[in-house]
Formats: sequence, structure tokens, C-alpha cells
Amino acid sequence: MKALLKKFFLHFHIILLFILIANTVCFYIDNSEFYFKLFLLFSCYESFVTAITFKMSYDQQQPFVLPYLIALYLFSWYFLLCMWHSNPAVLCIFIAFPFGTYTIFSRKIVLLWCLAIITSIIITIVIPADIFSKPYPLVNVNYVNLRILTCFMLFFGFIFFYNNKINKSNVHRPATENLEVYNEAENRTSDIYKVLYQQITLYFENKTPWKNPDFSIQDLAIKLNTNTTYISRAVNYSSGMNFKTFVNKYRIDYIKNELLSDHVKKRYSLFYIYTSAGFRHQSTFNKAFKQIESMTPSEYIALISKKNVSISET
Repeated sequence: MKALLKKFFLHFHIILLFILIANTVCFYIDNSEFYFKLFLLFSCYESFVTAITFKMSYDQQQPFVLPYLIALYLFSWYFLLCMWHSNPAVLCIFIAFPFGTYTIFSRKIVLLWCLAIITSIIITIVIPADIFSKPYPLVNVNYVNLRILTCFMLFFGFIFFYNNKINKSNVHRPATENLEVYNEAENRTSDIYKVLYQQITLYFENKTPWKNPDFSIQDLAIKLNTNTTYISRAVNYSSGMNFKTFVNKYRIDYIKNELLSDHVKKRYSLFYIYTSAGFRHQSTFNKAFKQIESMTPSEYIALISKKNVSISET
């Protein structure tokens, strides 16, 4: 999976660099100095990124993927602000962001991308034309549309190809590289899930990834060199919980242990404890606690306080 994702990122940069250079040449031919300089600048930046990506492993690339996409998004948005009054068709470029990220990010991140894109399109349309709009030389409209369509089809064709390839890898790939028994017989499936579940619990106990509020099933799949389908099935088969509840169970157990410690209770607030366990908001924490423990955090604190008083009186 990591090798495939590394190849995906490298080929993504190569395709994007080709599109940028091709448009830079076209803007030069069209005598559009502003757009020529804009694309030349980003082509140089993309050349540097492509060279770095070629040398880096996927694990080294991973922390920089989201910041890079944000930089690419800001460049695209500025270009659209300048260009869309001349040709509104360029707004379709924004669609590439959520479509291209849903295989490598969690659904939450993809939904945030969708929200950002919708907001950007609305702002782009609302902003008066004379603020960002830059005049574009009068050239054949069909020629410009053909350029936009060609870039659009090339980019989306590439994304569609790799999305399909990654999805097929998720379906046909054994849960881990050392589970050769996967293809032997269907009655061994439970053993595979048990082994994978042991790897998951070992990783959770040693690395405590659940303390990160942004930790997702995609992150775990990459760390264990497997895919989200097998992780979800392994967790459900062995624990009877979905992945979200499974993660929250670790967080709640951690919080319960912290609340049982007199030193922690006296020194830290409940807010500090549940945020250090990976919860961002109190409402989310309260809901998860109630679901797992069948009581609210306040009721649990009152219960352990009552027990401590009873013990001290005996």
C-alpha cells in the first residue's frame, strides 16, 4: 500500500508539472504576461516538490501532503479569482480536490474540503470583478475551452485511474504481508482477523495513537500496512464494536484511570484530562462516555467519590 501511495504522489506531481508547464508556454504564446509569470513561478515550485518527492519515502512525504494541498488550493483559488470572469469554466478545477483526496484522507477531511470548495466558489462569484480579475488577451474561445477541457480530463483521468487502483488493492490485498494463509481457505478468515486485531491492540497500547484527535482508520491502515476494510472487520469481529467506538473505548478507559488517581484529580481539570485523551469537545466526550459506560461523566465522578468516602470511613 505504501509503495502504491508513493507512486500515486509522484505521478500526481509529474502530471501537475506537465499541466503547469504546458499552460505556461500557452500563456507566453498568448502574450499574457501576468498569467505567464504566475504559472512560471508555480512551475518552478512544483519542479522542486517533484524532485523532493522522488527521493522521499511515503512515510517522509505523509506529514507534508496536507500542507502541500492547501498551498495548491490557494494558488488555484487565486488563479480562479483572476480568471473566472474571462472564462467561468475554470471553476470546475475546484472539483478535483475532494475527488482526489477521498482515498487518502478520512471522510471528515474530505467533507471539510467540500465545504472549503463550496465556500470558495461562492466568495469567488460574489467578489466584484475589478478586485482580482486580470484581463486576458482576446483569443479564440474554443481554443481556451479546449485547453481547459484537456487539462481537466487529463487530471481527472489520472485521479480516477489511481483511485480505482487503490480500491482494488484494498479489496484484494491480504490484511498484512505475513498472512499468507489468507488465500488458503475461507474458514481461516477468523484467524486472520484475530491476528490483525492483536496487532491493532498492540499498536494502540504501545503507541497510544488514540490520544491524537485527528487519528483515523486510514492512518492505522497505513501504519499496519493493510487497508481500512480489514481493520474495520477485525475490530468488529473481535470486539463487537465499530472502529470509532473502539477508539473511544481506549480514550474512556484512560480517562477513568486518570480520574481514579487522586494526584491527577487534584492537579488537573476534567477538561485537561479528556482533551489529553483525544477528545476535542466536551459534548463529544460526554456522548462517548455515556455510550460506553451507560452513565454521564458527572455520575461516574460522583460514584467513585462516594466509593472513596466509604473506603475512608471503614
